[in-house]
Amino acid sequence: MNMENFYQLEEKINKAVEVISRLKDEKRSLYESNQQLEQRVQHLSEELNNVRNENNSMRHKLEESSNISSEKEEQLREKIDSYIGKIDDVLGSEI
Repeated sequence: MNMENFYQLEEKINKAVEVISRLKDEKRSLYESNQQLEQRVQHLSEELNNVRNENNSMRHKLEESSNISSEKEEQLREKIDSYIGKIDDVLGSEI
């Protein structure tokens, strides 16, 4: 093997080493990015569960509030009907 072939081979090996080093760096960078994304997904998943739980809690409170409101509305209607009946009785006896 003459020296020219040796230098060409050495140059190819050096380029291959550079490519391998660059690929290792990219792999490390991608791995770190992947770890960060996994952490972000985990955090968002936990937030989603918290929002779902809060939504369910609010829904139950709203249902309870609606039931209470319906009961109070019915009680008020009964009182109004009672007062109207009393007014009718008073007006009817005076007429």
